[in-house]
Order: sequence, then structure tokens, then C-alpha cells
Amino acid sequence: MFCRVISFFGVCFCATLSFSQITPLPEIKDWNARSKTVYSEQVARATPEELNSFMSETRGWLKANIQAGGVSRKEWNEVFDLYRWAKIKQTVQANPVIDRQIEPADWNVLITNPDLALDFLGELSTDDRPDEALLILVSIMKADQKEFDEFPALASAFALVWDSPRTNAYHFQVKAEVIPKNDLSVPQRFHLLAEASKKNQLKNDLSKLRTDELVFIVDSQLPASEWKWIHQKVRVNKSTLGEVYFSIVYDQNRLNQMKLDWPYPSYRLQDIKDKGGICVDQAYYAVEVARSYGIPSLYFEGTGRRGGHAWFGYLRGASGWDMDVGRFTYDNFTTGYSIHPQTRQQISDHELELMGRSIRKQAPYLKSDKLLQVAQLYLEDPSDINQAVNFLDQAIDTERRNDEAWKLKAVILEYSQGQEDVYEKHLRSMIAQFVSSSDLQFETQMKLIELLEKTGKSPEANILRKSIIRRQSGARHDMSLKLINDQLAAKLRKKDEAGALKEFEKAVGQFKRESGSVLDLMSGFVSDCLEAGQNDAAFKAMEVVKKNIVFDQLTQKYFDDFQKQVHLVISKKAE
Repeated sequence: MFCRVISFFGVCFCATLSFSQITPLPEIKDWNARSKTVYSEQVARATPEELNSFMSETRGWLKANIQAGGVSRKEWNEVFDLYRWAKIKQTVQANPVIDRQIEPADWNVLITNPDLALDFLGELSTDDRPDEALLILVSIMKADQKEFDEFPALASAFALVWDSPRTNAYHFQVKAEVIPKNDLSVPQRFHLLAEASKKNQLKNDLSKLRTDELVFIVDSQLPASEWKWIHQKVRVNKSTLGEVYFSIVYDQNRLNQMKLDWPYPSYRLQDIKDKGGICVDQAYYAVEVARSYGIPSLYFEGTGRRGGHAWFGYLRGASGWDMDVGRFTYDNFTTGYSIHPQTRQQISDHELELMGRSIRKQAPYLKSDKLLQVAQLYLEDPSDINQAVNFLDQAIDTERRNDEAWKLKAVILEYSQGQEDVYEKHLRSMIAQFVSSSDLQFETQMKLIELLEKTGKSPEANILRKSIIRRQSGARHDMSLKLINDQLAAKLRKKDEAGALKEFEKAVGQFKRESGSVLDLMSGFVSDCLEAGQNDAAFKAMEVVKKNIVFDQLTQKYFDDFQKQVHLVISKKAE
């Protein structure tokens, strides 16, 4: 997550032009409803040259008025939103194909819609494609303006999810050609959900969900026939949604025969229901049913004692996410992984829990988030970095649980010369603040270890490493194993194969009950050995695993397949 905000640096705009047809901004005391209307129209019609000039002037205006309580003033926020729309329009103008499809009147409707400032602008991330997202937003708006105005967050969710190419499978154990193909446009999908919500056919009123919740509904490519089948054949209650996963009979014969890929010519939901399936099919079925009933949900995968497994999670409501449906306790799945529908980046269940906290709806968090946006504004000019840090400090003080503010400040300090002591202090404070958020705390600890090594404090770094491995060896052994894997790689880089093998054997002995995780560790270590030309060490490592862990069908197959692959790699290198 640290790298996510680096893109705020190096943002560069064209030099200010001496002439612009956009009227100079009035003083903040003179800004009113008429001003908003006039400037919205002018930005909507602005040429690239006029827009550059306007943005340069507006940045200065925003900074000049920030000290007079700007963040909390309606007038300042309206100009700030106008600036953000202008910034997006710049991106669109750089893509002539899309720019030609969006009329000034379309821009004006979007800019003057107050809901979109929060629902769209507020949720736009650095992973999104603003030009493609705008085109989708406009296509939904043009299809049905009234429905668009009723469900602005839903329209925003579609725009932010469908701005990049979709895949219609959550796993790779089914051939793409047997999955039912999407036959609906984005505006048609939007209408399908909006209409169903208005008719109370869903389990949530979609007009009351936030964009960051709705993105976990709209990421579905089911054709209309599948949607119809779900609503005709599957009955769902939010309180018993987990039963949908287990309603698919587990196909033990497929597992016994190790037919892990879907063996039939069609992957319709009815086929899964009639024929049964294994965990990946159960999870896929449950996620699609949940989303079709307007319930945010995600497909998860993870590694446990018996190897890989798939389950699903869904948003219960104000009480948060249930991410344990089909997640068997015995297997000790420390972490579930999925793909975030909007960013297309991997996300863990622990990160999702952090993102879904109810505090994000509360006034202190919203104010803190606005201060974070102001900091990003200052970061557009490298000379204003100190001011950016000042606003990040204000954001953190306003709501200390705003992890994005902490992370952005960490990135700035990491790339600032002569700030090592300040950076270290910030990381230590961050570790203390997010003690209950294990993934974020671990990520920050890894950054601290890296800094300590860089600044000649290796003994402190080693103490921290050993502390993490010891404390996380139980509930979060995945963190311990990641650190061990890094240590093994470091020893191999130093040509200390014997030391690496000794550490590997020690780790296998310590975590031998966690067969699936040990196999993952083996995979990484053996691959590193082969890359270093240490074939003997690779074979010894596999022998250590073979002697120490208890295999079942899946883990035995994984081990045998991996061993064959190793022999194949060595044979090819010898040719």
C-alpha cells in the first residue's frame, strides 16, 4: 500500500498562459450560487489552453484562501471541486477519441451535480482511468438522466469499476469459453440494478449504499439469463447468506480423481447447482448470487494446512464484513486474498476490514479526508512539500485512524533527503497507532526494518525481525514466513547456501503443521536456489519438506508436480 500514493509526486502542469477566456475568480466572500453556475459552464466549455490557465489561477486561489478556514467553508469546497473536475477534464482532453464523445453540456451536468463530488471525485483513485470512467458515467447519464440522479453512487461505482477491461472469472479452474458471456452494456447493467432496487427486489436499497460499497456489487459480467435464473430459482436472506455457498454439493469424486478444473461444457449457475462443484465453484456461485441481490461480496483464496482453498465474504451491513463463509477453522487460513474490483490490485481480508470501517462515514474522518486532499493539492508543486506535510499532520490529528494520511506522509519522508530520523519516528508512531490492523502494522514494520538497515542500525533491524517472527508464528504465521523467506533470499545472495538451508530446515520444523504455507515457502526457496545454480540445495530443501510435513491428496499432488517441474527446469538448463 505504500507505493499506491507515490504517483502524487512529479505531477506537472503546463505553464500559465497570459490570456484566458475564463473569468478570473472572485474573492471568496463574493463567491455565490451564481458564481458556481457561471464557472461550471466556463470549465465545461474550456479549451486545453483555457483550462491550463484556469487551473493555475485556481491553485493559487485555493492556497490563498485555505488559511481563512477554507476547508470548512462551502465556497472554498465548491471551487476545490471545480478544480478537481478541471483536472479530470485535462486527462480527457489528452484522449481525443473520448474527448469528442463528451459534450460541454455533459460536462456541465456532471460538474453541477453535488452528489458526484463525494460519490465520484471522492472515490477516484490513482489506479483508475479518469477518461474511460468519465465516458462510462456520461453513457449512464444519457441513457436515463432521472435514474442517474436517483443513483449517483451506483453510477459512480460502475464508472470506477468498468473503466478497465474485466475478466468474467474469479479463478483459473474453468475454461473461459464455457463461462456464460456478458450480453449487457454498462448502462443496461446500471438500469437492471437500479430498477430492481426501486422495486424492492434486492436485499439492500442501493440508493443508500456508498460508492466504496457498491463497487463490490457491480463487478459482475453475468448475462441477463443468469440474472433471471437467480431471481427465479434462488431465495436469499442476508442473515443466512452463507447457506448459498454450502447449497452447492461438494463433488468429492472430482477431488478424489484430482479433476480440479471444471470438467463440463457449460459453467452456468444452474450447471453448478445441478452437478455440484469444489470450493472454487461454491465461492463463484455464492458471490454471483449475492451481487445479483444487491449485496457487496468478494471471492477469496488462501493457503492453509491442506493447501489452497476458496471461500467468500459479504457485507452484512453496519456490523461490517463476514469474510469467513466456507473458511474452515481447522485449516488455519491466516489470510484471504482477492482482487479489488476498482483498483484491480490484490487485497487481503484484513485490508478490506480496515477499509470497511464505519468511521469513514463519520464527520471527523470526512474532515480528515478533505485535509488529505488539500495535502495532495500542495504536492502538485514540489516547492510546497512542507505545506503538504503540515496538512497531513492536521489530517492525522483530526482522525488518527485515517491510514491513507499516515501512508502518504510516510512516502514523502521516505523520499526526502536528511529526514531519516523524522521518518523513523513517524514509522514507529504508525506501528503503535495501527496495532489492531495486522497487515498495515506489518507493512510499516517492514519499512522500518528497511530504514534501519539503510541507516546502519542492522542490530535493531534483526531484533525487530526476530520479534515479528516470534509474535506472529501463530495466528499470522504468513507474516513470519514472509520474513523468513526474505532472510533466506538474502543468505543466497551472499552465497551462504549452507546457512540458508539451515534456516530453511529450522523454519520447516517450526511450521510443519502448516503444510500449505510450508509448500509455499519451499516453492520460493527452491526457485531462488535454482536461479543461483544451487541445485543440490534445492533437492535437499525438497527432501526436508518431504520428511517433515503430513501430506493429503492436494498437498501431495502439489509437491509431486513441483518436483517434476524442478527436474524439468534443471534438464532444460543442462541442454
